[in-house]
Amino acid sequence: MREEIGGELEWAVPVHVVVERHPGLVRMQHVFAARLGRWDFALRSGPEFDEPSNGRYTPVHVPLTPEAVRATALEPRRLRDFAAEHMDLLRAWAAFPSAPGSPFPGGPAVSRDGAA
Repeated sequence: MREEIGGELEWAVPVHVVVERHPGLVRMQHVFAARLGRWDFALRSGPEFDEPSNGRYTPVHVPLTPEAVRATALEPRRLRDFAAEHMDLLRAWAAFPSAPGSPFPGGPAVSRDGAA
């Protein structure tokens, strides 16, 4: 968070793993629900911000509704679908002042090759 938006998290909990299989490659993306404590865009850092030809990196505020999340270009699509399907839980977590436990028995939910 510090690099992308100059932010600091109050807490983060693993909630999802997206697994993508390609010939000769397996890519795993670990997804966390988190509560952002504060941020300062002036503190962002990283090579993507140093090169003007990369374009602008502007955070997009999205209402926490399934419809709004599904209307975004959030990738991978399995992550967008997961967030939309579990929006009630994600919204409830936003109210926690400290890290809640994972609601998924045995650990985070996993999407493999398009199946949640």
